[in-house]
Amino acid sequence: MLKLNNFFNETLKNASKLLVGTIIAQIIPIVFSFYIARIFSDESFGFYGLYMSSVSILFVIVNLKYETTILLPKEEKDANALVVLSVFFAFFIALLILIGLLLYRFNLLYFVKWTGDNWWMFLVPLSVFFVGVYQPFNYWLIRKKKYTASSLNKITQRFVETPFNILFGNTGVLYGLVYGDVMGRFSMAIQAIYQSFKAGFSYRSISKHRFKGMLQRYKSFALINSLPSLANAFATHAPLFIVTKQFGIEIAGQLTLVRTILSIPVSLISNNVSQVVFQQVSERVAHQKEFKSILKNVFLLLIGLSVGMSLLFIPFGTYIFKLYGDKWDLAGFMSQILVISFSFKFLVSSFSKILLSLEKIKWISIWQVTYLVMVVFLYLITEYYDLNLVNFLYCYLLIDLISYLIYAVFISRAIKEYHLNIG
Repeated sequence: MLKLNNFFNETLKNASKLLVGTIIAQIIPIVFSFYIARIFSDESFGFYGLYMSSVSILFVIVNLKYETTILLPKEEKDANALVVLSVFFAFFIALLILIGLLLYRFNLLYFVKWTGDNWWMFLVPLSVFFVGVYQPFNYWLIRKKKYTASSLNKITQRFVETPFNILFGNTGVLYGLVYGDVMGRFSMAIQAIYQSFKAGFSYRSISKHRFKGMLQRYKSFALINSLPSLANAFATHAPLFIVTKQFGIEIAGQLTLVRTILSIPVSLISNNVSQVVFQQVSERVAHQKEFKSILKNVFLLLIGLSVGMSLLFIPFGTYIFKLYGDKWDLAGFMSQILVISFSFKFLVSSFSKILLSLEKIKWISIWQVTYLVMVVFLYLITEYYDLNLVNFLYCYLLIDLISYLIYAVFISRAIKEYHLNIG
């Protein structure tokens, strides 16, 4: 019991190191978001949403999932080789995205019924590449338990991004939020590289044999999980594209602000808890040790936060969004509906990486494809039954709740099977 308590305390301590940095990184845009929402139009937020959704969909495959394996090897040179491989794949995938945009950007814009400027789309592969550089180095820092250094990466991004957003907003630059994000991601990638080399990372003396060995050893992550992960990311962000097509760029801007605000708990807490739990659980799984009892304590803490989030936005969502300006009334109404699914996703996502620790790659893939199928169904009923915005939001809510309930069942079953196997 003492060991389990120590494990729980260590998990919370490590998560808090990441959390403090993330809180600082998030406080900056949160504080200034009230001002930024007033100086940018809902159309600007709509473009920003399309750009962010595109980047978020594509960066999940930019390293072909090799970045998630950096925590797994016992030897440091193997982990270093995986970092280099991940960066190489980032360059290659970003180049393919650029070529794809050159060939098919007009088809993509036709889908969302946009006939204006399209050159801003070429910033997407650039941002994806910056994320592809940041991710493997950040995982390496977590492997080395350099949680403070990992937090500095996020802080750097926000310190660069926010002033540029304010500058572009005050000068009337329509795509200012996009430009600010690109600059923030660039600074985050540079900071991650700097922190990693400062902590002792080295790519020297890594043999070709080791590269080939790591490529072969973890190929299942690329072959089995990359495309389903892309499907999952597309399912997560597709509703914004559907809204843009069906209801216009301004309504998409309203939804973008809602998703940004409701995702704050995920950015502040869930992602950090998930990363630390992944590291700790992976470590214990490698030594065939128990971890279930610790997850109960973390679960109780997170479920309280999840319920609290819903109780805040359901009655007070419209009042909260009035703080961002009178033009965001619709966003406040949307938040009252969607907060339930965002709260539940916040809870389940905190434990999602346990399936990676237990190497249940196929289970993850099955769920991701299932989620995509359900979102495609959302698009079809919206398209062919001409749903109004309110009905669309309730269908969106229902599909998210069902999908993440299935995910929670998968995680619970995997944990039970592991503990039965170790006796």
